[in-house]
Amino acid sequence: SSVIYTVKSTAVYKFLFTFKINFDYKTTLNPEGTITKTDFIYRFNDKVKEEARLEKKNNGYAIYMDGEYMKTTEGIYSQSALTMYFSEPDISKPILSERFLKPMDIERKGSHKYKVVFPSDSENYYYYENGICTRIVIDMTIADMEFLLVR
Repeated sequence: SSVIYTVKSTAVYKFLFTFKINFDYKTTLNPEGTITKTDFIYRFNDKVKEEARLEKKNNGYAIYMDGEYMKTTEGIYSQSALTMYFSEPDISKPILSERFLKPMDIERKGSHKYKVVFPSDSENYYYYENGICTRIVIDMTIADMEFLLVR
């Protein structure tokens, strides 16, 4: 009865030495389209470096960082950074960052093109065709990445 979105990414970098980075995201929405839970884990060489989790509680969310309860927030979300990988966003509503557990604004940059700036200063650009995300460009300080939909 719920919809679960998940993305697991692994990158192995070789530059003078080799290191492995994993980013795992998971977001669960109830049948009404409300986010009920998110999980984010960042691993460096298979060691957990960062964890963020959010769980719906009444009219808000309990936030956990690195396994420790931090606080409960007010407000309910229906879209997140991860759900943008699967469907075109509603720019009248903020998106929830699974990693930073904060609402983020969406900026329309053209027809079916959107920009989101995250607290890490990375700028993500999302491109859609017929409501489906076909391309994501991530502009970070030290590297740029691009994800393309494989059909």
